[in-house]
Amino acid sequence: FPNGERIDTAHLNVIDTLREAGKPSEALLWVTKTRQRFAGTAVETNAMFAALRLHVAEDQWSEAVNIADQLLQRSFPKAVLTSRTEVAYLKAFSLEQAGRKDEAFRVYSDIGDGLQSYYGWLATLRLRALAGRDGNKAELVAQRETAVKSAVAAVADSYPAPYRQSILAAAKSRKLDPRFILALIKQESVFKPTAKSPAGARGLLQLTMDAAVKYGPKAGFRSVNENQLYQPDTSITLGAEYLEHLTDMFPKMLEPVAASYNGGEDNVARWLKRAKHHDPGVFTSEVGFDETKGYVQKVMSNYRVYRELYTVDLVRK
Repeated sequence: FPNGERIDTAHLNVIDTLREAGKPSEALLWVTKTRQRFAGTAVETNAMFAALRLHVAEDQWSEAVNIADQLLQRSFPKAVLTSRTEVAYLKAFSLEQAGRKDEAFRVYSDIGDGLQSYYGWLATLRLRALAGRDGNKAELVAQRETAVKSAVAAVADSYPAPYRQSILAAAKSRKLDPRFILALIKQESVFKPTAKSPAGARGLLQLTMDAAVKYGPKAGFRSVNENQLYQPDTSITLGAEYLEHLTDMFPKMLEPVAASYNGGEDNVARWLKRAKHHDPGVFTSEVGFDETKGYVQKVMSNYRVYRELYTVDLVRK
């Protein structure tokens, strides 16, 4: 259906499908076809972003830097499936992997950091690693970190740690970071135990009955009814059980865990396979649902603040 209603989306899906099928050369041919057919539109920009992600996954660093530079000359309206900071991070990552570390440092430095800047946070982490013993570079990184600490202090009251004992008990027995659970609760329900979504998810961690039935027995619940999901202890225990399952599936990186909580495990497995690199920013760039990508960035931003404010025992620093 070459003139179908969603032919633009179909072109982009073909690119990703060919990548997942292990056919990067064919995927790049479809990038060219898409750019030609939709020249000057957001669809062309999205095809260029697909090419950037492909080049990163295939370790084609010069090509990645080149397409990133082209992207950074374009506008980023709502229909574009990426952001200027995301593209800049992938450019800096590519420069770093290519051994062009001074250039990478400069590009990372240009990504502004702040409480809501997920890629700014990742850039600061990479800058810290690249600075090494270089006093001038280390000072630049310290300035970024100090500014963020000040920003965190200013919003500390908006990041409470209620249900402390329940969260600690559920987290420690499953080797989870309780601050990550707090980050999820803040995003899911803003700590309202009676929260209910239009889709029927309930409680602090917005669990569905399907999830409760699946993870309840291992969490010690022979049966769970809908009203129990509004009970903080129950929601926290069941949610932690689910998070333990996700952490076992996707160890050593929290972004896939957060993405699974919102977008499903099977999708995350596909996105991880496409990314190839075990880097949080590279993975997040591959998240295929706009809602889920935004969710991951918000949860991780919450987690960053909670790490700044609380110890692993949820004691204020």
